[in-house]
Amino acid sequence: MRPHAGQERKAPGVAGNVGEVRLACQRLRARDNCKHRLRPDRNARRGASAPPPQIVRPSVHGHNHLMTRPLPELPADPLERFISIGAALEEGRGWTESALAFRFATAALVTTQGSPNEIANGLRAVADDLKARAGWFGPMRSSIRFLVAAILLRNAIDPAAFDAACSEINDGLRERKLRRNRSHALLAALILVNNDQQRMESAQLDRMAEVFLAMKEHHPWITNAGDYAPCALLATTDTGIPEMMQRIEAAYEGLRQRGYSRGDRLQRASHLMFFNPAEDRIATDRFDALFHAFKQQGLWMHGGDYDEMAILSFVDAAPDNVVGCVLDHREKISALRPRPGKEISFSLACGTAFLELARGSVGDILDTAQLLQLQAILDAQTAAVIASTSAASAASSSG
Repeated sequence: MRPHAGQERKAPGVAGNVGEVRLACQRLRARDNCKHRLRPDRNARRGASAPPPQIVRPSVHGHNHLMTRPLPELPADPLERFISIGAALEEGRGWTESALAFRFATAALVTTQGSPNEIANGLRAVADDLKARAGWFGPMRSSIRFLVAAILLRNAIDPAAFDAACSEINDGLRERKLRRNRSHALLAALILVNNDQQRMESAQLDRMAEVFLAMKEHHPWITNAGDYAPCALLATTDTGIPEMMQRIEAAYEGLRQRGYSRGDRLQRASHLMFFNPAEDRIATDRFDALFHAFKQQGLWMHGGDYDEMAILSFVDAAPDNVVGCVLDHREKISALRPRPGKEISFSLACGTAFLELARGSVGDILDTAQLLQLQAILDAQTAAVIASTSAASAASSSG
């Protein structure tokens, strides 16, 4: 699993908007063969004990309709929960169904109440419903439907309501003269659907479009349909758009000045960092400290890791403590069958470690609104991962 010292590192590519989950998996596996993670001569620190880190309680910036979603359950051991749910899902996975999509579906279900078998059965039922509604073509014909089904199941959203929301958002994009993209639109719909009303409001689409256009004004060459999901998440707050753009731009420029590569990946990270409750300078300092702490442990870090660093920068803890937790989780996730690639195991470990660090917060409790906000941010990050590898393809074949 570990690359040889001196092994050539290929620049990770970003797939276009057409392709299937299987093609995405092949690309990820090809990239894994030449990239990531622990160098044999830089792995001395593993196993060191440290006091449990603390996480700053992430405050919601303004009213957020995500608060109305069902009560999540933060497990005592997020990694064990991830492994047990993953085993139940894997048992029912067909040979044509993507292990990659199932891994990210598992990550989305960690805070879902119920036994692993109950969750697996519920996921299959929702995924089958989505496939039946998809017709002959569309993203829901591919294994991406399992990730979508996981989020719908966890948030108790009716597949019929989600299907209607996808149509509404595509029509809304056309009416607002924005580029339509079924794959990215469905990811935005996952965030915008209010499960109390089981529908989207026109005002939500208006605000999402306003956020998108403001973002495009700042970065016209890198803002595209792939930003619909983060724009949808940003639109759920009542923060004024000028203030929102100022904070996002401050995060973007703060990281760029520290030497991080400009582009869509850095912009995506700055979207996530908008929700960080720490002051902008402190948040970017944490991002930078974590990135270099992973490098010091022998990990080859790149732009594809910016999302994970943005998520982990919510944690108010020593970088070494955070890194130690992630590496411990990654080692266990890497041993699962079928074995996830090095990039995938790192991304998944960042998610489960993040939940564990949240569990270690003051009083071991995050209130419902805070946990739902964090879960929505993780969903947006996962959506970005899937979209960037073409898993949510507009021309997917059956799977």
